[in-house]
Amino acid sequence: MFATKKLRYAVGLLVSLGLSLMGGCATPGARDARLPPGSVAVVAARFTPETSLNLEEVGKKGAAGGAAEGAAAATRSPTVGSSSPPLGAVGPVLWLAVLPFAALAGAIAGDIAAVESAKAHALTEEQLQQLNQAVSGALVDLNIQETMAQQVVVAAKERPIYRLSYVTGIGPGTKDERPDYSELTRQGYDSILELTVTKVLFSRKTQSKRVALDMHLRARAIQTAPMKVLAKRDFEYKTRPRPFSDWTAAEGLLLRQDFEQSYNWLANEVVATMFSQPTKTSEP
Repeated sequence: MFATKKLRYAVGLLVSLGLSLMGGCATPGARDARLPPGSVAVVAARFTPETSLNLEEVGKKGAAGGAAEGAAAATRSPTVGSSSPPLGAVGPVLWLAVLPFAALAGAIAGDIAAVESAKAHALTEEQLQQLNQAVSGALVDLNIQETMAQQVVVAAKERPIYRLSYVTGIGPGTKDERPDYSELTRQGYDSILELTVTKVLFSRKTQSKRVALDMHLRARAIQTAPMKVLAKRDFEYKTRPRPFSDWTAAEGLLLRQDFEQSYNWLANEVVATMFSQPTKTSEP
């Protein structure tokens, strides 16, 4: 009996460890470093997250050449499974606006293909600019910062001791900016939850056809009176690697699902670690 219990404990520990390694993580913080109950203004950053096509152990020239081809592919033709006509002279802006997830997948596709076919040529200045516009433009259309903040508001509904409001247009405009939130104090908010998606990475190991989405989030809990930072936490969620063909099929449907999975996990983790649990005597 004792041996069986030990075995069950060991198996449970291994399963938990495996899930944590393939899923998300959060930096540790003080137990009392949480938002105080009351009214909370949730603000989102106002800039596009840093992005990177992170191909491990791939030569610089090979990765760069493929990335340029992927950017061009995103602007000239639909993804696999799309019934839309080729883009032709319409240009990248309209394509990214109509099919943001498909465009994002297309911007990465050439990179994967070039490495697999052992192509290696340096990027010209024009190609580099085209790549940055394609990938960054697709991320802009996804409204990542706003979507992340709104998901946290939804996830926090299970904490009735808080009254959350999503406040637009006031979050940091750059990664290092510390905005003046005095107006939120005058509006009567007890605290502020500042959310910044700092990175959205796409990673793949050499010789592998599987790609993972890796999203990084920074959260700051700020007291309004007096104004001071109560806690700062960093969170990361990495999706299960999947064949890249999954992302390019059906106009990027599974890529969208990977983004939604990342939003959900990160939002629930923010609520679990930065919000207090309601008690029988707690009141908003």
